[in-house]
Amino acid sequence: LKLANANVRRYQPLVKEQLAPREKLDELVAEQKQLEATIRADQAALKAATLNLSYCNVHASINGQIGKEKVLLGNIVKPGTELAKIVDAEYLYVNFNPSAEEIAVIQKYKSQANPKVKVYLRGGKKTKIMLEGKIEFVDSVSNASTGTVPVRAKVHNPDRVIFPGSFVIIDVLISEKMSVVAVDPDQVYQNQQGQYIYVVDDNNTVKVKQIDPVFSNNDMVILPKTFMGERVVAETIRALAPGVKVSPVEINNTVTISE
Repeated sequence: LKLANANVRRYQPLVKEQLAPREKLDELVAEQKQLEATIRADQAALKAATLNLSYCNVHASINGQIGKEKVLLGNIVKPGTELAKIVDAEYLYVNFNPSAEEIAVIQKYKSQANPKVKVYLRGGKKTKIMLEGKIEFVDSVSNASTGTVPVRAKVHNPDRVIFPGSFVIIDVLISEKMSVVAVDPDQVYQNQQGQYIYVVDDNNTVKVKQIDPVFSNNDMVILPKTFMGERVVAETIRALAPGVKVSPVEINNTVTISE
């Protein structure tokens, strides 16, 4: 290109003084333009090659743990080909579906806007692997077919001990202290009128009292507050029946239900 530029500059004054034919100058100018176009094409090709070369080094946009490679060395890949999967597992989302009744109890008795949760592997607490976090989202409607409400919690997983996709057991901390009237499910019985419990009146006589639980699960049955102060029979006795006189012994009825 330098030579072509020099030839054009050299012939321009000669043509002007009519010492050289204009056709020769036109040929030199055409050659100059052709070389300039060739250089621009080469520069574009070099830019494209440099870009393609940069694709040989793949940089992840997040920190995380990479899985097994899905493409072996030497294989041809195309745009969109998945090479490997990187997962940032420091924070995990745990999705679970409690019943609408359980959500109602959580919403009523929770001591903070986002109740705390504890997450265990399927082996439960015996695995000694536990993560802590908070409920982040509660859906606004329940599933009409299952009666459950989608809930999502976010837990901190700093040591990556629980993998995404794992099945876990989740405990919800409703409140540090919660004043409710609750009995053991084993002390709730069934008759034609529904569920009932045995209570002891002021004359130490056993009576049957029908109940309409506010909430129940495998751990406890929560009763309406109208049962506050009732002396409930806490241990099953074979001869227990309405009208039987007993000598009740009070036991500690403080139960930890923080999980």
